[in-house]
Amino acid sequence: MTDAAEDWIRSWSSSISERAAAAHELSDRVARLTVDAADVDHLVTATVNGSDSESARAEGPEPHPRHAPVPR
Repeated sequence: MTDAAEDWIRSWSSSISERAAAAHELSDRVARLTVDAADVDHLVTATVNGSDSESARAEGPEPHPRHAPVPR
């Protein structure tokens, strides 16, 4: 193998390692994200985070049957 080919392989291998480290760092940063949202009256709130868990809470009267979710 020529020196140029060996240099190219070393460079390519190094760039792959750097990209893998950057992807791991980005994954960690996303896992730490959390977003909370609520409607204007704070009757419904939702929390979503980057680690694939979510929660929702509703307060107040039961919805009118016309607005209730349809079972699947």
